[in-house]
Amino acid sequence: MVSISLLNLRTRLASAEAARDALQNQVNEQIQYNATLKDDIDNSRDPNVVLQVAKEKLGLVGQDEVIFFDTTD
Repeated sequence: MVSISLLNLRTRLASAEAARDALQNQVNEQIQYNATLKDDIDNSRDPNVVLQVAKEKLGLVGQDEVIFFDTTD
């Protein structure tokens, strides 16, 4: 009877450790995401960052820039 209880306890412990590890991974990912957001906020008024976002996310170009599309595919 004691050995069955011990096995049951070890199984529950292993399950709890796996759940803890999964939650720790989620916490680590959230910490990284929050750091990225903080960096974005801290640099939101930097003209170079604004220009980079305008180009990458909005597809905008500067007045003196020309975009060429390769249509040979």
